[in-house]
Amino acid sequence: MTISASAQSVGSIIWSIFWHPDIECNLVSPWVASILSAIKPALEIGDLLNLAKIFAVRRPRVALWWMGICLLGDRVIIDRITRYLRTLAEREAFTSSSSPDTAVAAWVGSPHSFLDTNTSCTYPSEKDQVPRDDLLRRRHLFMIQQATVDLMSWKAFGQISKEDTEVGIWPWLECSYYRDYVHWVWWVRDSDGHRVQDIQRGFLRDTGRHAEGISDNVDLLFPADQEDESPEVKIEVQPSHISTLTMLMYCGCDMHYNSRLSVLAMPGVEKHSWFRDCTLR
Repeated sequence: MTISASAQSVGSIIWSIFWHPDIECNLVSPWVASILSAIKPALEIGDLLNLAKIFAVRRPRVALWWMGICLLGDRVIIDRITRYLRTLAEREAFTSSSSPDTAVAAWVGSPHSFLDTNTSCTYPSEKDQVPRDDLLRRRHLFMIQQATVDLMSWKAFGQISKEDTEVGIWPWLECSYYRDYVHWVWWVRDSDGHRVQDIQRGFLRDTGRHAEGISDNVDLLFPADQEDESPEVKIEVQPSHISTLTMLMYCGCDMHYNSRLSVLAMPGVEKHSWFRDCTLR
């Protein structure tokens, strides 16, 4: 009931099966294309049961929702999976519901974005080079309550000099941090009509069925030096285009959610064809 109260929350859980926090946004196209190539045999014959098993191996906590979808037997989801892996949009002419939700990720115990991971890196000198994804993690601490922020499923690429970032974020760059959800407080009314607190720790935890030892994010494997015998994979440009554009817009907002081209600190990026749809000034 808690999750189904928000369609965006359900979308974040369902489509996160294809995300990985360590994949850079400009490499999303080959990533999703390889996924589509791997599961295409199951999609072509409509084998929803086998698809659910594949997803269960990929991300056990998220696969629970996919198991429910597959048991319902609606094969429309097959077309939406295919379209999503080609365009990052599950339906044509509809607003996508696949934006990650950090609160939902904590609720189900599964990372949906690189923003859901912590870092111990510090940058004490103003000459230090700060990875953009690390900078975005720090900025995100000030944007958690911003409902209009379009979060990223994919990791930002590149680095930025600390002296090119806003001075207000420097104290946060100079120390490590750890962000953790302890519990949620729901205000409800009891049988007498009084407002009382209902404290919950998240999905499965309150029922004692949360297994700490299960990894819900498969590690990346890098091939050995050998001839590639994998089948040819058709790669669409659109996924990388969309995710990179989202990253540029996100990197162009400072810790106070002010959007400026100077905050992006990418000289000449405004001349790139992918930047035409951006509204940074």
